Amino acid sequence: MKIVHIIDSLSAGGKERRLIELLRYLISNYSDVVSELIILSESIDYDEIHDLGVNISIIDRRNLSEISVFFRIRKEFKRIKPDIIHSWIDVGSLHSSFAKLCLNIKFVNGIIASSPQDLKMFSKQWLYAKLSFLFSDIVIGNSEAGIKAYKAPQAKSLCVHNGFNFDRISDLENAGSVKKRLNIETAYNVGMIASFSVNKDYTTFIKSANIVLEKNRNVTFLCIGHGEKEIYRNMVPEKNRDRIIFLDRQKKVESIMNICDIGVLSTWSEGISNSIMEFMALGKPVIATGKGGTKEIINDGVTGYILPQGDHVKMAEKINELINDPELKGKMGKESYNTIKEKFGIERMCSEIYAGYYKLLTEKK
Repeated sequence: MKIVHIIDSLSAGGKERRLIELLRYLISNYSDVVSELIILSESIDYDEIHDLGVNISIIDRRNLSEISVFFRIRKEFKRIKPDIIHSWIDVGSLHSSFAKLCLNIKFVNGIIASSPQDLKMFSKQWLYAKLSFLFSDIVIGNSEAGIKAYKAPQAKSLCVHNGFNFDRISDLENAGSVKKRLNIETAYNVGMIASFSVNKDYTTFIKSANIVLEKNRNVTFLCIGHGEKEIYRNMVPEKNRDRIIFLDRQKKVESIMNICDIGVLSTWSEGISNSIMEFMALGKPVIATGKGGTKEIINDGVTGYILPQGDHVKMAEKINELINDPELKGKMGKESYNTIKEKFGIERMCSEIYAGYYKLLTEKK
């Protein structure tokens, strides 16, 4: 079974992490699988890809026309002669659709990694999805909500929730060392790990932090991710500048997440968030807003809380509630850990994707 994966980059991110974990698992557990990788940029943050022995072809879209990209991709497909193309991105799925049409290769479409609530008809996102669905043999979504939002054809759709590899948290940096490095001296820490982008809602998180800090100065709020932060820094009054900390994307972010008492993801819509999953795997209760797949991972009132979008007052209330009730915080954290261990392990994710590949190649036409 030869599979070629196509992705826009290997910069730090959710789908990139899932791809790396899948490749590692397939190599370790399925000797019948040979994987190759096409990356549409030179951005590689996950250096471990070079240790996996996977052949990598880089086709940098920034320096080429889309027509040139298509012919380069088609040339790679003809060289590799894969049994399956697995695309992880919208533009890759469009190119893969044309390649399937020309070369008659099985096509697994992994375009659905979010759950947009307002997917506008004839938008670029809508067009990429609808066109590529026509040629897909399987459409993989990481949440039922995402499959529904994209209106993917049910007969082709396969929901595979993200999986977490617990090896990632087996050798964390000492908590005291992390706090010293970040100049944190408070007893409690609350973290949000997300890009500073229109899809994430740092505004609600920061407003809630300001409310909490009005009565409790023994809390540090961590805002971690790439993107423009100035507009959010301006929301923090001078007196709270040492309590609301902004950090760029961190390579070993799990050690920072581990010093947090509570994880937060304030957003407008999600598929299955890796940030939520990571906090839960570390035994943290999670407070989240937004629709989509969040309710597929957080059990409201058991592993954390799901709040109305934009409700910073309610978010502040729930943060205070957990800080002031160590027993509840600990109980929710334990339930979070058990949920990831039992339902969201990396083995389950990878074996479900492999089963999809196998069925695709063995089912009768």
